[in-house]
This record gives sequence, structure tokens and C-alpha cells, in this order.
Amino acid sequence: MSEKPSNTYKILEEAHAVREETKKASQEGLFQELHQRVFKPLFDIDYEADTQDVSQDGNQMRFRKTEVSSQDKALLTRYIANFSRVEMDESDFSDENRWQAVDQLTYRIGETVLDIFSYLPEGYKILFCPTNKAYYSGAVVNENKVIYITSDISSLGSIATILHEVGHVKDDERLEKLGRTEFTEGGNYHENIEAEVMRKEREASLFALRKMWRELRKNEQTKKDILLYLKNLAYFSYCEKGLSNISTARSISRHNPYDPEAEEAEFLAIKNYDAWLKFKDSDEYKTWKSIEEFAKLDEEYEYGEWLSWIEKTGKINDADFLEKFF
Repeated sequence: MSEKPSNTYKILEEAHAVREETKKASQEGLFQELHQRVFKPLFDIDYEADTQDVSQDGNQMRFRKTEVSSQDKALLTRYIANFSRVEMDESDFSDENRWQAVDQLTYRIGETVLDIFSYLPEGYKILFCPTNKAYYSGAVVNENKVIYITSDISSLGSIATILHEVGHVKDDERLEKLGRTEFTEGGNYHENIEAEVMRKEREASLFALRKMWRELRKNEQTKKDILLYLKNLAYFSYCEKGLSNISTARSISRHNPYDPEAEEAEFLAIKNYDAWLKFKDSDEYKTWKSIEEFAKLDEEYEYGEWLSWIEKTGKINDADFLEKFF
């Protein structure tokens, strides 16, 4: 039996619920000590060593380091540029020379064995950076077969993050086997796009939970912490951003369909919004976000400020800019 795609509106309904749950949890102070518990190292690791095999408190961790090549460093520079200046100033992962790489990584947490690279296609490596803060984020770039972790790799939180990124790889493999590039349907153009992003994040977190569940269920506090981390911290930001983007798209498309002037205005609005989405995926967006007046701008206000900016700077009349984004 073929798999049935996820329903866009069910995903969006869940996103609304997650947003409200997270706001409530924040108001109740549930996140205050979460990072300390989730990202407390399970092992004392010597990150200067090329190999480690450490057993501690009934758990075990083994890894083998590999070279951080010049190509890796070039890609790292691009990855690091995605972060805001404030994030980079608060930590020390902005220096690509601090990053390390492993091509073997295995954990035994209680009775659960997690051989990370056994879940991945051949050729992948994990780049990580032991920083002066417990955690920032993770990402995977399938084209380059690299997983990035902006933290050490010795806590339950970092294990969950690594497994989450592996989950993205597994989801992409699944889509390829199905001959699809997305697996959501039922909504309009913008709703399907945002719901697919949320679906991917949800599937990646479910992969991590399935791999860790045997041990998580043995300790109620740890189980709650990892669930709260994956659902109400990691997933929340995608729900918030997606719902905001959908709201913006809806607001620019409301009009009388039989009004020619309104039709023309909507066409222009959609054209502008599509150009904005292209701009956000470009290196020029990073440059734009480095401008002081836009650096700390909340995402929900970016589109409007960008429209004003391209008018004020004359970009809207720049032939090269128009060809690239419009």
C-alpha cells in the first residue's frame, strides 16, 4: 500500500497547538533549567584526542576524528554566516578553526546502542564545535554529506540534535524512493510550502525520539525534557515562522476577484513575495541582515522592511536585481 501524504491543515492545526503550548510553558518557567539538564555532558571528553572510548556512569561513547578539509572550512564559513552577529558574539563557533570532524560516532546510553553512522549513507561526516555555550543549533547539507552541530557531542541534547539531523537524511531518502520532493497536500501554494517545512522538522524529531525512547521512558524527567526540547523549543520556531509567513501571504491576497485593479495589485504582491522568498535563500539576504537596522528585526517584520528598502535604495529599478529575484 502506497503511503498517503500528510494533510496540510492537520499540520497547521498542530503548529497552532505547539505555538500555544510553548508560550504557556515559557510563562510557567519550564525552560529555565531545561538547558542545564539536557545539555549537561554525560562524558568527560578530551577533544584534542583523535579517538575516544569513554565509559561513565553506565554509559559509553566512542568516536574517531577525521580531517576538516579546506573545502569543509569554506562550507563552514557559509554555514556560520547564517547566524546573526549577536549569536556569534555570544559564543565562539564563528571561528572555523575551532571546528572538528568525526566519521565514526557510537553511543551506548543504558541498554540503547546508537551507531550514528550506521544510519547514514556512506561518505557523511559530522562537524561540531565545542563552544563556551551548551547549544545553538544543528543542520544537514545532503549535497556535501555534512552534518553541522554547534556544540559538543557528549550530552543527551546534542545526541538528540545529531539524531534529528540524521532524521532529515532518512526523510529525504524516503521521499526519493517515493519519487517526490514533498509530502504534504491539501492547502494552497503557500500553506503547502510552510506545512512541508514543518512536516520535515516533525519527522526528523520523531526519528530521534524513536531511537532514544527505550531509555527516555525509564526516567520521567529526562523524557519530559527531551520532548520539551524537540517539540517546544526546536519545532516551535518553525511553527512560528511558518504560520507568520502564511498569515502574510493571506493578507496580501484578500480582495474582490472581479476587481481588475485588485487583480493587478494581487499579481504585484505575489510577484514581490516570490521575489522575497528568492532573496531570503540568497547570500544577499545575509548581507542585508548584517545591516544594523535589520540585524535584530523579527522575521514577521522582515518582508515589509525589505519592500521599503528596495524602494528607498532604488533596487526595484536595478536591472540586475530584478533579473535575479523578479
